[in-house]
Amino acid sequence: MKELAMKNSFDIKIAQTAEEISAAMDLRRQIFVKEEGVPEDKEFDNNDFIGCTHFYATDDNGVIGCLRARFFNGFAKLERLCCKKEYRKTPLASQLMEYAFSFCELNGYDKAIGYCTEPLLPYWEKSGFHVIKDIPLKKVGNMELYTIQKDLNPSANGISISRPETLVQSEKNLSDKNFIGNKISHLLQAIYRNKTGSKHV
Repeated sequence: MKELAMKNSFDIKIAQTAEEISAAMDLRRQIFVKEEGVPEDKEFDNNDFIGCTHFYATDDNGVIGCLRARFFNGFAKLERLCCKKEYRKTPLASQLMEYAFSFCELNGYDKAIGYCTEPLLPYWEKSGFHVIKDIPLKKVGNMELYTIQKDLNPSANGISISRPETLVQSEKNLSDKNFIGNKISHLLQAIYRNKTGSKHV
């Protein structure tokens, strides 16, 4: 466990195959359905197969964390974020979110919406989220969820109608863009500085 807590970088990808999506869904079943008591017909829906992008992280034992993003008029909705229990005190959840933020910015979105429980509000507020106060609590299984929002900065190198070549790229190509790796690198540097007080990595 101590080795995991010290781990600062995780292998995060966009699911490209049915097998990869299924593996992420298996982790969600383990955590949300079995641990949190969310009914299976509420946890899984048609959005898992159409209209969303799945992000997942792996280690030698398979998928250790995942989330999905859905895209609407003017905002992206990030949901179903979960990590294996032994990884919940590592930067894994933050890195999954940062990866998803970068992907949303690449696609031109300036707002991300998500859900969190009350004990996790301080954590997500540190990541730039705030509670949307006009939206009532959402109850799912044993959880009461706040709706939270983060303002994003759409990438100048992202998808744009003024750059027609960007409209035909696959998600795999988009996920390989250098700016995503750079953003994760900046996140890791910030985590390192917070732990050590150092200004350099």
